[in-house]
Amino acid sequence: SRVPMAASRADLRPEDAITGEIQQRYAADGVVVLRSVFSPEALAALATAADAATGASHNPDLEVYSAPSSHGRFVGEMDVSRKYPDFESFVFRSCAAEVAARVMGSATATFFYDFLFVKEPGTTQRTVWHQDLPYWLVSGGQTQRYSAAASLCPPPRHSQAMCAAFGFR
Repeated sequence: SRVPMAASRADLRPEDAITGEIQQRYAADGVVVLRSVFSPEALAALATAADAATGASHNPDLEVYSAPSSHGRFVGEMDVSRKYPDFESFVFRSCAAEVAARVMGSATATFFYDFLFVKEPGTTQRTVWHQDLPYWLVSGGQTQRYSAAASLCPPPRHSQAMCAAFGFR
């Protein structure tokens, strides 16, 4: 199944959802939380695609971060939009690029790469969020880096993402 072309909620347009206040917070803090921007159908299609990618019995591109003896599994794979049609559909046919551009206050957004991280429920290993600026071969005063994270299933309150605001300019 492909991610629906109208991946954003029908009643919520990116131009309405991304306000000047959100852009200011992103510019000042380097992080914002956007809720309910994408449709439940789009998120369900991505969850199904993530399960297929990480559940394959033989996937040489899958990186395992959790120890075999640990509770829960933590895995990742780079460039999933180049390998799996549902991720490609979301990246190139949804409003994701428009959302990113609007958050940054830009007329455009250029896709650099994607990375899928999957943590099974109950995984005790923490994920250290960081920025990859030193690894990106891009520069310039007009260059902004935008990373997005989405939970494809509701996490328990005690394990939800926590972000620290920081000025990254």
